[in-house]
Amino acid sequence: VVALWHLTQGTSGIDAGDIVELALGKRDQETLDVLLASRIPRLLAGLAVGLALGAAGALFQSLVRNSLAAPDTLAVNAGAYFAIVLLTAMGVALPLAGEGLVAFLGGLAAAVIVLLLGGGGGSTPRLILAGSALTMALAAATAALLLLFDQKTVGLYAWGNGNLTQLDLGAVEQMAPVVGGGLLVALLLSRRLDLL
Repeated sequence: VVALWHLTQGTSGIDAGDIVELALGKRDQETLDVLLASRIPRLLAGLAVGLALGAAGALFQSLVRNSLAAPDTLAVNAGAYFAIVLLTAMGVALPLAGEGLVAFLGGLAAAVIVLLLGGGGGSTPRLILAGSALTMALAAATAALLLLFDQKTVGLYAWGNGNLTQLDLGAVEQMAPVVGGGLLVALLLSRRLDLL
């Protein structure tokens, strides 16, 4: 229901009535174009990101044996964002897969630092405190880079805050195998990881 409601939201004049008419067989090219070029790709991107972050949170909780562990509390999100902004500020342009790898490595590096600072995990609050401290430090460094290199990093502020703007299904098609593969590996390892 929420996904269907989401398809009615956007800056164009297309609303729920237009979508219902399209579903009932009235051929409206403008409505179809808006759905296929923007709203359906945005919906699929949101679902893929949500699925990946949910699985990552469950994996983190299992690996570090802490029910508060998540990509945001262990500074993974901040590390990924910092890595992308740093790369862009340096003037390096990569394709989507390359940016994904840089974000992954930045998040992984942040998680390793948090685990080292937090004593390796467990139910103690040290891990979450270390993650929060590193998140704040990386957020400050990222904000400084965004301010200092505002021309090179145009659009990254919105990206870092969860902008799901999509112009077509290209990015979703490229990332779907990565997310699907990660979920499959997580499911195969779930018994061994003793998921919460």
